[in-house]
Amino acid sequence: MNKDSIGNTFFIALSLCLVCSAVVALAAIGLKPIQDRNKALDRKKNVLIAAGLIKRGDSANIDQLFQKMVVDKIVDLESGQDVTSEYPSPAAFDPEATLEEKGKYRQQEGKEDIATLKKRENRAHVYLVKTSESDETPSKYVFPVRGKGLWSTMKGFLSLNSDLKTASGITFYEDGETPGLGGEINSAAFQAQWPDKRILDDSGKVVLKVSKTASGDSEIASLSGATITSNGVQFMIQYWLGDAGFGKYLQNLQASGLRGAGLNQVDRR
Repeated sequence: MNKDSIGNTFFIALSLCLVCSAVVALAAIGLKPIQDRNKALDRKKNVLIAAGLIKRGDSANIDQLFQKMVVDKIVDLESGQDVTSEYPSPAAFDPEATLEEKGKYRQQEGKEDIATLKKRENRAHVYLVKTSESDETPSKYVFPVRGKGLWSTMKGFLSLNSDLKTASGITFYEDGETPGLGGEINSAAFQAQWPDKRILDDSGKVVLKVSKTASGDSEIASLSGATITSNGVQFMIQYWLGDAGFGKYLQNLQASGLRGAGLNQVDRR
């Protein structure tokens, strides 16, 4: 075959493409366990940040601290019941993966879907945080939350104090909001407003507001030039702590007074 022919040129180009594709595919397969591990570690880190156990940039041993101070529970959102006993290893449960499994998610429509999710998993993680390893009751509860901003679905963790009414902290681990505007949800200044803000009233209704004034004990100052993102944060909190989210679980805790009894009986691998 003529080395300079069009056919030979295409053959060489095709061969190179196939070889490169194979290399990339093998690399992706080989790196997936590492990527999954890093993803899980990042979420643990953000749970600890939301709970106030570490700050961003801390060099703490995340796995070790998480193992000592946090208990991973699985909650059925429809009933508000703790169903952790059904999972040999709660950490391995991926709620968002169930959004593709028939019968394991709830379709969202109209006004109910204020966080613009379209689908909501039927079961989710709740992280119970202890003050010391020997504690039998949690000092804080950390809830995964997500909702639509301007450009993206914002994903983070909201921590409540043991009164189940006031915030302990908030953090975001994934978003695509505009840097310098909506992206300021990740700023220290925005997140510093949250501790001890009143999220729920005595009846369990979400009273938090993200507003320009932020004059009350249940108000967070909105982000300048990012009204849609600010509203998205408010709607996200209203949704996930309301009846469609963790509301029934919170009501059950308040009614029973258990406050997470049996903390140390859960497999936390």
